[in-house]
Amino acid sequence: MSEGLFLIKYGEIALKKRNRGAFIKSLKDSVKAKLPGLPFNVYETFHRVFVRFQVEDREAIAGALARTFGVVAFCETLRVSLDMPAIETAACELAAGFLKAGRGNQVQGRSESGPTRGSR
Repeated sequence: MSEGLFLIKYGEIALKKRNRGAFIKSLKDSVKAKLPGLPFNVYETFHRVFVRFQVEDREAIAGALARTFGVVAFCETLRVSLDMPAIETAACELAAGFLKAGRGNQVQGRSESGPTRGSR
C-alpha cells in the first residue's frame, strides 16, 4: 500500500508566540476527531503539520481537512531524501504527472484593469 502526505496550512496560529504549541495540539486533535476509523498519522515538525495516510483514503482525508476548523488550506506533498539526485527524480516525476493530467504551467499577464494586450 502506498502512502500519501498532506501539508496543513494553519494561518493565524503561526502568529502565536508562547502558546502556539497549545493551538497546534488543538488543531491536531481536531483533525484526529474528524477521521475516526481511518489509518493516518498527524505529526508536527519545524512548525509544519503533516498528515500521513494510505492513498486509498485520500478523498476522505481531504474532505475532512477541508471541514476542519483552523485549517486554512492543505496540499499534497512528497517526502524525499536530501540528496539532489533524489530531489531531481521526484521533481521530474511530479512534472510528468502534471503534464499527463493536463495541468501544465500557463502564464497570463494582466494589469489592474484586466488582461494586457496580446495575452491569452
